[in-house]
Amino acid sequence: QKVAAEKDSKQESAAERGQDGAEIQVQVLNATSRVLEGVARPLSVRVEQSLVFQPSTVVSYNLRSILDFYNRTLQPLLDPTGAFCEAMTNLVAKAQTTFESLVSGQVKQLNETPAPYTNDLSPPDVLQRLLDQMSSLVKVHEACLVPAEHKDHAFIPVLESLVAGVRKAAEASSQGLDGANKAIFELNILGALEMALQSSESKIRELRSKVANEIKSQLGGLVRSQADSFMAKAGILEIYQAVKTGEELKDEKSLQRRLSEFYSYIVGVSTLLTPEMDRVGDPWIRVTTREGVRLIVSEAYRLVHTNVKNRFPPEVTANILKHDPEYIHTLLDL
Repeated sequence: QKVAAEKDSKQESAAERGQDGAEIQVQVLNATSRVLEGVARPLSVRVEQSLVFQPSTVVSYNLRSILDFYNRTLQPLLDPTGAFCEAMTNLVAKAQTTFESLVSGQVKQLNETPAPYTNDLSPPDVLQRLLDQMSSLVKVHEACLVPAEHKDHAFIPVLESLVAGVRKAAEASSQGLDGANKAIFELNILGALEMALQSSESKIRELRSKVANEIKSQLGGLVRSQADSFMAKAGILEIYQAVKTGEELKDEKSLQRRLSEFYSYIVGVSTLLTPEMDRVGDPWIRVTTREGVRLIVSEAYRLVHTNVKNRFPPEVTANILKHDPEYIHTLLDL
């Protein structure tokens, strides 16, 4: 505002002396540039000290965003070759370099020394701190007043490298886990990553959408394994697999015994999921998994039910099948 006021003052003064517009513009640029020349050196020293003595990704990117905004705002009012504009341009570049270097160092450290998985399968502390930092960076980016095409160019590639680093670290940290534990651990980290990427910015939303798709992909495998585990405990998995592969069901007594065990199991069971699922951090994942297991088990029983009815005469079928598929689907609403 002070620079703009100084510019107006100089223009009025020159106009009063009868100078033409082009000459006035040159004089105004020179005068306003001289006003800020004295600020260039102390500003550079202060910013460089902050970058060196407060090495923080959030601080460096925040400085970069603020400096870039003022640089773009003041340049039309000043001599672009003057000391102040040159200092501002250099400071923006230094803040950007510091920001990129710090993030690169964090990603490298994650790759070289993966954090061990946690007992409760939540994100390890080092990853959670990085995700909290990512959330703060996203907020700084949203608050930046520079046009999206300019600020995205400086931020999105760095954010992408950070996201890739977290995903790779999650995979490395899960070594030693298997089955449901491995899937839950990685899903907990991906869920926290998706939360850190909450933003109204279009490019960040695209990144978040990719993470969400990965969550859905991994969730599909978890649902399948949970359904198989439930059916194995309920005694129907082998029958279902035999029917699915086209194998003929001939042993009437074995079928009757196994399906009787299945009916007894689902009447007494209180959950469709294994105990590991209690360590899933996102309630949506637990609910989605439960509904997926219910659907798979219901459809498995429907397939078995249809096959038995088609294979055996009605008097035999009545001894084997005690409940219709709709009733089983209702029982599985746990």
